[in-house]
Amino acid sequence: MLLEIPAATAAPTACNGTTFIRVGNATPRLTDEPQRYQRLIERMRPYTWEHGFAATYVDDNFVLRELDYASYFSLTEQRQPESNPGILERLQADQSVAACASASTLLFQAASFRN
Repeated sequence: MLLEIPAATAAPTACNGTTFIRVGNATPRLTDEPQRYQRLIERMRPYTWEHGFAATYVDDNFVLRELDYASYFSLTEQRQPESNPGILERLQADQSVAACASASTLLFQAASFRN
């Protein structure tokens, strides 16, 4: 009997609840190969949310209202600027907020700091 198992597209293929990976002639458990498991999951992920937008074309007040920027500066061990424009400039420099013309884009990585 010959079984043909198609390539996995969303999650690793499992047999009796255990995932395996082909490494040359061997088929070790995928859990025994954590680095390969991580690379496999990254390749199977259709979208990386960390690089997406949480909100687009929003004004500065919306950005400051929605972000817990005090926690952001605390967690990143940075001194918090004293003015709102200074806070926005720092968030833009850290690539947490993208400025475009008269509006801003709130990126997911910054949105994750909100409580």
